[in-house]
Amino acid sequence: MNSTEKTSVLRREPVVAFIRRPGAASALARVLLPEETRLDLPVLGSAALRFVGLDHEALVRILDEMRGAGESFPLPALGPGLLLVDPLLARHLTSRVLGLPMPPIVVALSRIERGVLGGLLAGAWGKLGLGGIDVAQAGATRLAADAVALEVSVDWAGETGRVWLCAAPASLGHCWAPPASSADAASAVRLELARTRLTTSDAQATAEGDVVVFEETSALSSSSSWSVLLRHGERCTKVSLDPKGCVRADDRTAVADRASPKRQAATSPGVEVTAELAHRAVGAATAAEAAFVLRPRGDGILLRADGRDWVEGSLCESDGRLAVRITRALAG
Repeated sequence: MNSTEKTSVLRREPVVAFIRRPGAASALARVLLPEETRLDLPVLGSAALRFVGLDHEALVRILDEMRGAGESFPLPALGPGLLLVDPLLARHLTSRVLGLPMPPIVVALSRIERGVLGGLLAGAWGKLGLGGIDVAQAGATRLAADAVALEVSVDWAGETGRVWLCAAPASLGHCWAPPASSADAASAVRLELARTRLTTSDAQATAEGDVVVFEETSALSSSSSWSVLLRHGERCTKVSLDPKGCVRADDRTAVADRASPKRQAATSPGVEVTAELAHRAVGAATAAEAAFVLRPRGDGILLRADGRDWVEGSLCESDGRLAVRITRALAG
């Protein structure tokens, strides 16, 4: 291989595209959001927050359960969005801020109490950096047909409750992801199929047309679900992608792994190679976000060598093992 570096024509999937996949919200929350964070609130003190992503079907169930109960705030900036608070938590928070005892029966908040709750929530979301939230409006909000949600469990002064941030997948995805272009690695997820190790001499000798075999991974069937490691930065979780692109999280590995791939690789000689699903680059951002609809499991494979994009390729198999045929070299 020569030392000339080329720009890849393949791109990793943007966060705002991945979250649109059915079932993806839960897995995405595991790798993008902390398992728990603490937030200091005026008057109320410290609260522990835990995050869970909910897909559209789960959100529909929540909305049915909460119909006529709780407090909701339209979020037009999220095109449109909804902030929903369970009724018991809403009452606990406002009573504490106003210095009132908890009533024996939980009833809907008054206009003044609702304003107090809205101001408290706006300040809390602002501290979390989850995007601007306008809680001044009132009235019902009609969510997008494919809306998803971020569920926040709140543990404060012995009281627990839940809050839901509901919006269209793209809007919520922009809240979760750093503000960057779709070509920026920070705004994309990595969908890793397999990894193996090559000797340095073998890696240096590869050329277009050669096949890299992943001996530890069985060949993939186009009609079956594929096991994929969803990565963002140093966090990862196992999911499966079915032929239509739907995501199912592996609950046995629900806790995101924070181990650094670079530290793990450093203990073995040679070059660590990973195979990742990727999509062919397109000009428009909207097309990039919708690319997985056309090819749910990508247009090609990006091979990384020791954490660096190395070659492009296409999936194949070798004696029942997963393999990638190199179509284009990127780096020496």
